[in-house]
Amino acid sequence: MRTAPASPALQSLLDQLAELQLRRKFYISLTNKQVNAIRALTRRALGWRADDEGREKINARAARIVASALSGKAQKPEDEAAFAALAADLAVCAAVLQPLAEARAEVEKDMRRAARKLPAYDFAKSVHGLGDLGLAVLVGEAGNLASYPKKGHLWKRLGLAPMHGQALSTWRRTGGLSADDWTAAGYSPRRRAEVYAVISEPLFRAQSVADGPYRAIYDRRRAATEAAHPDWPKLHSHMDALRVMTKSLLRDLRNEWRRASCTSPDGQVAHALRTPSPKATEPGA
Repeated sequence: MRTAPASPALQSLLDQLAELQLRRKFYISLTNKQVNAIRALTRRALGWRADDEGREKINARAARIVASALSGKAQKPEDEAAFAALAADLAVCAAVLQPLAEARAEVEKDMRRAARKLPAYDFAKSVHGLGDLGLAVLVGEAGNLASYPKKGHLWKRLGLAPMHGQALSTWRRTGGLSADDWTAAGYSPRRRAEVYAVISEPLFRAQSVADGPYRAIYDRRRAATEAAHPDWPKLHSHMDALRVMTKSLLRDLRNEWRRASCTSPDGQVAHALRTPSPKATEPGA
């Protein structure tokens, strides 16, 4: 079977999702800038200084005050005085954030609606933790899943493919790759963050509750790395297993998409739905 080019209708849908995802990230970026700004103002009011050994505690306290204020929750007794001094500024920030949240919600509503028309949507809907928005964000970032010749190309696009035995997020944190390496990797931290926030974490939570097949992949990977790398911190092991679990989902989703987008030699369109196939191990997961 060969992969057919995207039909005009599908290409229009892909273009729409790419544009919607750009707009979604625009509103997220504006929101983050506003929240970071009010946090900075709050921690300064708390006495934060760059050379202060207690600055991390002040950062955490400022974040707590801002989060409570913006969510409408009561402040902790020890934070009430600081909150009162900043109440007017926090109110302005909340007023600015409201229309941004509403605009983002409208964009995401359109993304969910568009996702229901995508190839392999029925398969995606059957996976606990991969909602309409997760599928829409994935396609908004990756485009036509049938256009990736191999699963590894899709993983690379989304920042999940390792380089020299380590995740690119690890290399970014520790250093050690050359400029040519980063060019070859095509790594986008922001795209990787989208995959983590909208796909990996929701998938992990839902699969854990449902005792699903992708949670089984996660558990097998954790067991394997605990035996092979007993020195790994728990967070490192968790993030590694999340990556392998996510890659397995993307492999299965790409396969289903290709089955719905491929034509056989006699020109008939193949439509086949399959259940998830949790057989992933790293490398090659």
